[in-house]
Amino acid sequence: MNWPDTQASDQIACARLHRIWSLAASSVIKPITLTLLVSSCFCILGCDNASKSPGTASNVPTVPLRQTKVIAQGQILPAGGLIRLTATPGDIVDDVLVKVGDPVTSGKPLIKMRSLRIQNARVEALESRLRDAVQQHTSALQQAKLQVSSAEAIVQQASAQQKALDRQAALVALAKEQVAASEMAVERVKSVARDPLTSSFVGAMQVDQQRLALGEAKLKYEQQAENFEQAKEAAQLNMIKAEQQLQAAQLGFQLAEQSLAVQAIESELKALKLQVQSAIVEAPQDAVVVAINARAGEAAAQFPLIELADITRTICEAEVVELDAGRIKVDQKVTISSPALPRHLFGKVAQISRLVGRPQLAVADPLAKADYRSLNVLIEIERADVATASKWLQLQVQVEIAIAADAADEAPASDHVVPKS
Repeated sequence: MNWPDTQASDQIACARLHRIWSLAASSVIKPITLTLLVSSCFCILGCDNASKSPGTASNVPTVPLRQTKVIAQGQILPAGGLIRLTATPGDIVDDVLVKVGDPVTSGKPLIKMRSLRIQNARVEALESRLRDAVQQHTSALQQAKLQVSSAEAIVQQASAQQKALDRQAALVALAKEQVAASEMAVERVKSVARDPLTSSFVGAMQVDQQRLALGEAKLKYEQQAENFEQAKEAAQLNMIKAEQQLQAAQLGFQLAEQSLAVQAIESELKALKLQVQSAIVEAPQDAVVVAINARAGEAAAQFPLIELADITRTICEAEVVELDAGRIKVDQKVTISSPALPRHLFGKVAQISRLVGRPQLAVADPLAKADYRSLNVLIEIERADVATASKWLQLQVQVEIAIAADAADEAPASDHVVPKS
């Protein structure tokens, strides 16, 4: 048999086998179909090689098959993810203030709910109550201040009375001294009157006059002493009452100052304003409106009413078959294509997930393998292609990841070989 012709035939068959193996790696051919095709190719190779002599076939050097790219399914997404905004379930959409494609800034109202009207009316009523409560509180504080001032004045009066008692006590002491002096004068007059040598100088009338003066001094002293005791008791009672009144006035002022009526209304108003905010769907950040799922008159449900996205950066999340996981490296170049795109998009591998699971993206090819596992690969789309990519977010695309030479060398060798020419 002619050896060059046989070698060319083997190369063609092995090339076909390499194509089938690549399709299998990219999950395009189902296992049963793959088995039949590979068996046919092996049969061709086996039949052709059977005509060769064992010695000749053993001298042919072989090289492993290489895979130059990995094909996977992907999805275009904003780098920051989709921002999905909802409202209170059951509330009615009153007005949609934006449309798809509108750029919005942080805090911009997007949708108004019907409950906003009711909440605004409640806010106005509560604000009126708050104004009345503040006025009453201010009036109560002023009255409490006046009561404190009045009580302080009474305390000062009681204190002045106690100072006056000190002067009155001095007068009582003086009256007591006068009584003692009068008693001594009476005793001296009596002594002169009893002495025979001096009795002629003092008469009975003079003794009576001294006794009368002594009685008047005692009476005056007793009256002053009694008045002093009465004034002292009254001053003490007045001081006690004044201090009690001052304490009550101060306590009333503290209670008026710490009144919870205003605080309760303020807390209620704050909670109501939060409800008002929930009746307005606002943009949490600068973004672009990418979807509106609400119309005026419809009731809000659990699903998002409006979806936003920051489209200044876009990514592609690809699902790579687990058999190709070892071939994927960060910074590998990626080509993204889809019939919906006007041209191919380009990017590079930015992150490789370490979790393997079932794929979420469907494959349109009916012959594609269905039972396999994959891992997510995050691809950063080039800035020049961001505008094109952001036009159709969540678009399913085909991803081709170019494998570098060193990555291909690390791939496990195929069981099928191609003879060197």
